[in-house]
Amino acid sequence: MINNGTPAGGGQRSNTGYIGSYQHALAIEADNVAQQHRLRQQSAMAADGAFVDGHQQGFGLGHQHGWNEGWTAAAEQANGEMEKQLAYTREHIEDKERLKAELSKQAKTINALEARVNALEEENRQLRQENGLLRKADTSLRELIGSLRSANESLQQQVKELDANYQARTQQYAEQIWQYNRAMVFVSAVGGVLEELTRENTPNAQHARDLFAEKYAQEVGKGLKQGTIKMAPDIDPAFSRYLPKTQQLIADLLVLAKDGKPEDPAPEP
Repeated sequence: MINNGTPAGGGQRSNTGYIGSYQHALAIEADNVAQQHRLRQQSAMAADGAFVDGHQQGFGLGHQHGWNEGWTAAAEQANGEMEKQLAYTREHIEDKERLKAELSKQAKTINALEARVNALEEENRQLRQENGLLRKADTSLRELIGSLRSANESLQQQVKELDANYQARTQQYAEQIWQYNRAMVFVSAVGGVLEELTRENTPNAQHARDLFAEKYAQEVGKGLKQGTIKMAPDIDPAFSRYLPKTQQLIADLLVLAKDGKPEDPAPEP
């Protein structure tokens, strides 16, 4: 019996191996049928020979026992051999029909296998096409990732530059604070000196007040021209918030320089 399924070893055969094994089984089956046909032909020839022998034997017996008796014996022997020949013929026809049915079945199996192979080839073609699309999508994704990484590196560089600028500005601002503090020490000292020099109503004190008013006017004019200040410190509200005593000293010196006489201090109670 031909095995149309999985081989006895348990593994899944390829379509090529299956078809080859199938064709080999067909060849063995055809050889068996041909051998049986040759054997039946030989038997038929033997039967024909027996018929002739029987005929001759019957003919001989006809001479000995009479024509009818010899003919009857020959006919009986020939009929027996003819029945055997008819049985062989019927068996041969049955084998032929069985072989035709087997060949038809095998043809259907081959057609089914061929259809399956075609379906597998189409499936493989679609898989190759999908694999190509996947490779293309993968390439696009890798290019996108490369672009994002490049943009991220650029942003990181900008962050580093901003951080460096911030550190520099912070350092600069700290230096300005320290410089302001140093200037305030000097301004406080100068203010104290001016306050002492201009406290009395003396010619030296008046000269100091006039000299301060002159230099102050020159510096205010220069600052307004260069844009380093918006208004004179003695009338600037912002200056008053941060240095109210210094602003008051400037205002007093300017008034005394203009009037030429300091106000008398209020009497003590």
